[in-house]
Amino acid sequence: QRWIKSHIADIFDHIHQAKTLPELAQKLVSKLCPLLKIGYGSLYVLTDDQLVLSGSFPFQTTSSVTFDVGHSLIGQCVIEKKSITLNHLPSNYINVATGLGDASPNQITLVPILNHQYILGVLELASFEEFTPLELSLVNDIMPVISSEMEILKRNIETRELLKETQQQTNLLNQQTIDMGLQQQLKSTQTWFSSIIESAPDGLMVVNSAGSIILCNKSSEEIFGYSKYELETMNIDDLVPHYLRKDHYKNREQFLSEGKRRFFNNERGNIKGVRKDNSEFSAEISLSIISSLDGSGMCVRCG
Repeated sequence: QRWIKSHIADIFDHIHQAKTLPELAQKLVSKLCPLLKIGYGSLYVLTDDQLVLSGSFPFQTTSSVTFDVGHSLIGQCVIEKKSITLNHLPSNYINVATGLGDASPNQITLVPILNHQYILGVLELASFEEFTPLELSLVNDIMPVISSEMEILKRNIETRELLKETQQQTNLLNQQTIDMGLQQQLKSTQTWFSSIIESAPDGLMVVNSAGSIILCNKSSEEIFGYSKYELETMNIDDLVPHYLRKDHYKNREQFLSEGKRRFFNNERGNIKGVRKDNSEFSAEISLSIISSLDGSGMCVRCG
């Protein structure tokens, strides 16, 4: 477990700097494939009912590889919403080439990237040997992290585009009323993001720059023992033990000022939360900056 958590934290730190989905995809496969000692990997992002090749290892310059949902095994993986593994592949199925020669992998594994029941993409891995149980655990455990990062990045990209469009519209109207259609589009985006938060299997909370909890999901209620109404009237500092709140406040302020996503796997056992009944528990958390019209906030994932 320590090996898995250490590499998940390393991969998280590597991909969280991505500004676009293709950049995230490329960073992911470039980090994951050498770690698993495999010869080929790719990540397809689902866009308008098509799976678009967005990152590959080894890197491919072509960006025109696409599959329709339901077509090919990659498209079938989206329909099935579960992993597909092929063993004992024919010698001409795919070749992995190096400067010394080339060889065919023995196993292909396709893993859907899911947020609840919503498909974000498919991860394809080609290996010369079957994955060990430890390697399979790493692949399975990294999926929620990848899903969360993709969702947050998609939301931030869309929000930035809306903010840019809003600013252009505001300038055009000489600081007058923003077009109502654009406001409705932004409201729809916020509603969509709220549904993503609610459907996440981990505890997720959105916190504003003052530390006030403005959105949480059912898993957060179960973890901390508070109702949704209670949590959304609290400050995030209230969910850590009293003796840690001073440092927690400083760390929160530093995180917001730096604006970098972070993942804490709590190997030292010094990351704790406190429930409504005052019982304490060790926690693993990740932090991500969330863009909004009324200033920056952060998304907290707790497990």
